[in-house]
Amino acid sequence: MKKLYACLLAGSMTMAANAQLYVTGGDYGWDPEDPVTVEAVDGVYTFNVTTTFKMSTQKGDWPEFNAAALCLSEDAPVEQEFTVGLGLGDSDILLPYEANWTVSMPTDLKTATFKADVAAPTGPIIHEIYVRGTMTDNFGVDDDWKFSTTDGVVYTLTGKTIDATDSFKIADANWGKVNYGLSFGEEAMELNTPTVLSYNSSSNISLAEGGENLTLTFNLDTATLTVATVGNGGGESGDDLVYNIFGNIFNGATWLGEQLTLTDGKYVLADAEVVSGNFGIQVLDLSRDTDDQQVGWYASAGEADVVLDSAMSIADTDCQNFFIYGGTYTFTLDMAAMTLTVTGNQTVFPTEGFDGWIISLAGDFNSWDASDEAATVEVKEDGTAQIKSDRVASGEFKFVLVKGALGQGWYTAGADLEANTEYTLFTEGGNMSIVDGSPDNLYTFDFDFSGDVYTVKMTCEDGAGVEEVAEVAVDAMYFNLQGARVDNPADGIYVKVVGGKASKVMIRR
Repeated sequence: MKKLYACLLAGSMTMAANAQLYVTGGDYGWDPEDPVTVEAVDGVYTFNVTTTFKMSTQKGDWPEFNAAALCLSEDAPVEQEFTVGLGLGDSDILLPYEANWTVSMPTDLKTATFKADVAAPTGPIIHEIYVRGTMTDNFGVDDDWKFSTTDGVVYTLTGKTIDATDSFKIADANWGKVNYGLSFGEEAMELNTPTVLSYNSSSNISLAEGGENLTLTFNLDTATLTVATVGNGGGESGDDLVYNIFGNIFNGATWLGEQLTLTDGKYVLADAEVVSGNFGIQVLDLSRDTDDQQVGWYASAGEADVVLDSAMSIADTDCQNFFIYGGTYTFTLDMAAMTLTVTGNQTVFPTEGFDGWIISLAGDFNSWDASDEAATVEVKEDGTAQIKSDRVASGEFKFVLVKGALGQGWYTAGADLEANTEYTLFTEGGNMSIVDGSPDNLYTFDFDFSGDVYTVKMTCEDGAGVEEVAEVAVDAMYFNLQGARVDNPADGIYVKVVGGKASKVMIRR
C-alpha cells in the first residue's frame, strides 16, 4: 500500500491517536480501496497535491469512501494561501490554479489550509480545455481538439466534424477542475442550442445530429456548451424568434424592449441611448398565437453592474438583472458563448452619498403606482429610510428605489415577509406579500442602503381593537408601545393618556 507521511512540525514526534485520513486523486490515483494514507504528526495532517483530489476518513469501494468523504465549505479563493472550512460531502476538491499545493489540517478536520509554491495569477486564469471522446483515441488528450480562449471564460474550437455516433466530454488533461458532461437523463444535444452541462457527470455528450465544420463554444462560468453550424450564432433558431434588451433603461419608468438584430452570428442593438436602470434579455416567439409570446429570459450570471467592453456571462437560472448607468451603448449578444458585451460612452456617473434617493412601495394596494406620495420617503444621509403603511397588507407589492440621476430599480426580498426578520433585497425575483397580513395592523419597513447589500426589516404594530384617529389631541400625552413618551407622534399605534385614563389609538393622518 502507498503511504504518505506528514511533514514534521516543530515539537515532539508523538503521533496523534486520531482517525486515518485517506487521499485519492490525480497525483495518487483514483483508487478508493488503495488510497494514500496520511499520518497526523503533532496533531496535523499534511500532504501535497497538484490537481483535483478527494479525501475521506475511511477507505473501501466508492460508496464506502464517499460516505465519510470531506469537502470544502466554499469555493477555494484565487489566493496563494487560504483557510476554508470542511464538511462531509463527496464533491471533488478543486484547486484554484496550477501549483504545488501543501494542504494541512488539524485532526478535528474542521478546517484546511492551502498554500501554493507560486503566487496567485493576477490576470484571468487560463485552463487547457479539450474535447475528449471517441474522436480522440478513446477519450485521450489531442491538441487538435484543444479550445482557445482570450479571457479564461469563453473557450472556442472551430472547424470540427462530429458524428451523431460520437460521444465526448469537455475536460482538462487531468479530468480535474474542468470535467463536464450532460446532466443525468438528458438527451443528446441539439445543434445551435446552448446546453448547460454538469460537472463530473457520468453522462457523455452526444449530438442528436452530426455535422461538419462545427464551432464549439464553451462558457466556463455558466458551464454552457453550444455546438453551432457555420453562420449560426447559437440559441434557438427560427425566423419567429426575437431577442430584446428589455428594461426600464429606455424611458426611466416603464419596462420596454428594443429588438436586437442578427449580424454575423450575433445579436446587436447599436447606439442605444439609455438612462440608468435595470434590464435583462427577453426572448419572444412571434409564432405563438397567444398574448404571452415570451419564451425565455436571460440575465447576468455574475455581478449585476455592467462592465463595459467585457464579455459578461448570462444565464436563465441563478441570475440577476443587469444594472447600467446612463449613456449611449451598443449591446452585442452572443448566444453561442452565452455572453453579453456592452460598448460605448457612459454619461451618468455615481455620486457619493444618498442625495436624491427615494424609496417607495408599489403594489396591488395602489395599482402599482411608484409615485404614490403616501408610500414614498426620501433616503436619509446615512443611507437608511423608513416607510409606515397600513394599506400594504392586502395583495402583493415590491419596493421601488430611485437613486437620483442613476435611475429607478424594482427590488424584492424574493420571499413573503414575516415580522421582525431582516431580508436582503434583490433586483430579480417575485412579488412579495405579508405573512398573515391584516388591514388592522400598521407595518413599518426599515431600509438600509449603506452596505454592499441592501436590506429591509419589517415590524408590525397590532391594531386590532384600537381606536383610529386622524388628529393628535392637544390635552393628551402619548407613549409608544415601549413606554417612552412621544411629544409629536407620527402615524402609528400609541398609548393615549387623558385625565389619568389610558387607551390605545392608531394615528392615521
